[in-house]
Amino acid sequence: MRCKTGKVVFLASFLILTAFSGVSAAKTIYVPDDYAKIQWAVSNASTGDRIIVREGPYSENIFVHKSLTIKSENGSDNCVVYSSSKYDSVFEVRADYVNLIGFTVRNAAKGRAGIYTNADQCNISNNKCENNYYGIYLYRSNGNNITGNDCSSNRWDGIYLHGSNGNNIIGNDCSYNEEGIYLEHSNSNIITGNDFLSNGDDGVCFSHSNSNIITGNDCSYNNEKGIYLRDDSNRNNIYLNNFIDNAKNAASYKLSNKWNSAKKSHMFTMAKNTQTIWETIGAIIQAQIQIEME
Repeated sequence: MRCKTGKVVFLASFLILTAFSGVSAAKTIYVPDDYAKIQWAVSNASTGDRIIVREGPYSENIFVHKSLTIKSENGSDNCVVYSSSKYDSVFEVRADYVNLIGFTVRNAAKGRAGIYTNADQCNISNNKCENNYYGIYLYRSNGNNITGNDCSSNRWDGIYLHGSNGNNIIGNDCSYNEEGIYLEHSNSNIITGNDFLSNGDDGVCFSHSNSNIITGNDCSYNNEKGIYLRDDSNRNNIYLNNFIDNAKNAASYKLSNKWNSAKKSHMFTMAKNTQTIWETIGAIIQAQIQIEME
């Protein structure tokens, strides 16, 4: 009996080791040390790898089709990526669980974006998206964290969401665009702590977008409206935002949207949502710190 037990244990151990023998540890790839182009690094990476991009200007369009962390070595001011084709976005993310951190992306035109995402659960943070048609474009993308980006001075929208739900848009600067942020057919997103300043049209604009939370944003000095809920946009919560010197500070077509003044006394009417928001923000910041440290 003892002999049979020993054989079973040995066999189980052998099967476990065999199962894991084909699994390689995640590796770190450096551009341009290991590959001259970011796209070549992406193409040769395995799921879960980290790509660190050293300083320099790069001219390319990067298609991200696997779950990776792609990060500049020394921040967005020192790592500029120009679109080599005006008909493509600078970064096009088509895989879930991508971390894209610390790039300046420029010159995507003709309806393209500095960063285009058609994926879920991605982290897009600390990037500078300027002189593109769209700064950041989320298309049918859910559960993403868009944090700490500078999406200013783009031809159309600083950040554009189409058919995208449950995203966290936190701490971004979307100024000097046509629209600061535009949501279309996008629901249950949290938009907080952003600057939507001096845009040619609206700071924040929703179309057919429901159950979003807009709080703690600065929506000022826009040529049209600070916040505009147009078309069939319902059940959105808007409170504790700044409105200064817009042509019209706010407008909404639907009575089901909840508006609260900037007076702190009104905060308690939204206490439950507020707690959820700050718990979410805390979790995002903690996750971001972890990614930056890795």
